Amino acid sequence: MKWNPLFLLLPLFLLALFLLPQDAQQQLNRFVPEITPFASSYNQKPSGYSALYELCQRTGLKTAQWQKSYRDLKTVHGALLFVAPIHPPSDSEVAQILEWVDQGNDFVLLDKVTFGRDKFLAALKMQQFTKTDSSRVRMYRPDPACSVMTHVPWLFVNSKVRFTQTANMESLLVDGVGTIIAQIKYGRGRFLIVPASDFCANKCIAEKSCWGNFQFLINWLKQEKRDVFFDERCHGYRANQSFWSYVLHSQAGAICGQLLLLFVILLWSLNQRFGATVRQDNRRKLSGMEFVNGLASTYTNAKAYDLALSVIFNSLKSKLCKALGATAETSVEDLSGLWAATAGVDRAEALAYLQQTTSLLERGGVSQEELLKSVVVGDRLLALSAQQIGGGTISCRLV
Repeated sequence: MKWNPLFLLLPLFLLALFLLPQDAQQQLNRFVPEITPFASSYNQKPSGYSALYELCQRTGLKTAQWQKSYRDLKTVHGALLFVAPIHPPSDSEVAQILEWVDQGNDFVLLDKVTFGRDKFLAALKMQQFTKTDSSRVRMYRPDPACSVMTHVPWLFVNSKVRFTQTANMESLLVDGVGTIIAQIKYGRGRFLIVPASDFCANKCIAEKSCWGNFQFLINWLKQEKRDVFFDERCHGYRANQSFWSYVLHSQAGAICGQLLLLFVILLWSLNQRFGATVRQDNRRKLSGMEFVNGLASTYTNAKAYDLALSVIFNSLKSKLCKALGATAETSVEDLSGLWAATAGVDRAEALAYLQQTTSLLERGGVSQEELLKSVVVGDRLLALSAQQIGGGTISCRLV
């Protein structure tokens, strides 16, 4: 099987995908439209939270992206931002987070859908309901007396979820229906519940009316001056997985897998027995001399010297007549004259060859010596004729 040199480019292409710089990947992602919301701090598109992550860093908060197991939270102290999880936490993970908050840490829950909130709200014994009026008001003026509302003229909350007031709840933002943003004391720690996954998304940074959302959240996080951890484990990121596992679960891994599959199919197809039909030339290649030698051996064993001389002389005479423009009825005298005039051979020698050979055939009983002598003379005359006439018309060697 012949190898195409282009196959060598495939490993180089796969290596380039693995070694593609992160900034190049980010530039590439800007041209790819966002299909589904992804509230990760790694996401720089409208639904992402990379703007809030950078803002926390610029305001002096120590930030990090949490990808470890929740059981490792006991080794750190700070606030955990849990935003629109893709994978709902298990009961054991919820218990680990609650235990961590009870030890004096903060937990910020920004989630619009219910499957990310149900377990936490059940643990906090909170009751929620949906506003049923037809009003579409999403801009709310907070209470300026609240300490976390400093420099916050407006809050933009796109949610119809409201909470019922409880004993351990502090309502940070309310309307005429119920509590919109709630703070719950839990042991020595705090919970901040905001029923909107896009509360501080990247798309809000471009809207001046939404700047109050960022100021409010920064004020709340700075109250205790703690480290801020953006939960990326709930978005599918894992810190304890291998490099190959991480790559294979990414877009580059999917692309490489498809290319490798195509490469395997291509190699498999090239090694199949059935494919395009190809014409095979299996004809036996025989040498002309082998045929002549075999025929001569047959004539010799049969002592058919008359037949051999007849075949050779008649073939010579017919070719000579055709080349000289004579006919089969032309006499040997006239034929020898034409031969001498056209090819320049000796007329007497040519006439003697023609007469002697004709008489041998008429007499019969040709011996092997007479056959060889006639063949030698005819061969020499043909050689002289070929040099004079040219084109090789009658220059046929006699054997």
